[in-house]
Amino acid sequence: MYNETTDMYALQNKYRRNVWLSLLLVSTVLCSVGLLSPFPVFGNDDNAVLEKAGALLSQGRYHDAARKYRVVIKSHPDNPYAYLGLGLSLKGEGHLKEAQSVMEKLIGLAPQFPPAHYNLGLILEAQGDVASARQAFQEFINASGGQVPPDPEIRIKLRKMGLL
Repeated sequence: MYNETTDMYALQNKYRRNVWLSLLLVSTVLCSVGLLSPFPVFGNDDNAVLEKAGALLSQGRYHDAARKYRVVIKSHPDNPYAYLGLGLSLKGEGHLKEAQSVMEKLIGLAPQFPPAHYNLGLILEAQGDVASARQAFQEFINASGGQVPPDPEIRIKLRKMGLL
């Protein structure tokens, strides 16, 4: 039997998985073309926590993931992946202002980290601030060295914003 609520949750879960997979794809592509350094080694314990947090994030367990990312940030406040994951977790929980603040802090720490700009754009767009979102997406392109990853979702978003 068709159930709109079940259908909505299935669509939300699919979207969550797609966001996480897109993030991984963007990072992989940027690493392969030399625009992003490979995953930094901060210590086996922190890397294990980051892996667990990433798994929680991909499962839609945003609150649990956010707690793990905060543990890494406490021990390594310069870890861009922990801030990125925390921002995505907060966005997933619907805490858009806090997610925006985390992404802005990440950009302050790593201004040439393209996923920070892209996700800030998504957060700003979700808040209805299309002009600022467009600027963040332009910064994503700039931080990517003008080379837009081949990911169709990213290209559609940038085309929608008039940037491609």
